[in-house]
Amino acid sequence: MLKITIIRIVKYIDFYRKFKDSPLIDLNDVETVFDGFDRRRIYEWQAKGYLKKITSNFYTFSEFIHDEDDLYFIANKIYHPSYISFESAFAYYNLIPEGVFDIFSVTTKKTRRIYAELSLQVIDFNYLSIKKSLFWGYSLI
Repeated sequence: MLKITIIRIVKYIDFYRKFKDSPLIDLNDVETVFDGFDRRRIYEWQAKGYLKKITSNFYTFSEFIHDEDDLYFIANKIYHPSYISFESAFAYYNLIPEGVFDIFSVTTKKTRRIYAELSLQVIDFNYLSIKKSLFWGYSLI
């Protein structure tokens, strides 16, 4: 039996209209919205400077300016499960006077660092591994 795959050509303007308000573009979401989406379009738009790659399967619009809440949202989505902790959480709740420029999270996966060049920002997303038994006591904001 022959399997036929239909590839849908998506114009950038349609893609932009659908995801313009999102600080993070997940390719799984794109494929849900645009059935048969050809991933080569992402690479073309990235080469043209429309999109910036954060990590595998996650992109953002090049001109998008991310605020602190967007960065925390991105940090939580690109390495899951994880939650904001350490210096980042202390700074968020004004418990320390210093400015924190990296995003620190804890995860039950292995320790990892993701370096991302966003529109006007360079961000280090740092994930520190903890035991599963210690992965509790957080809430979604």
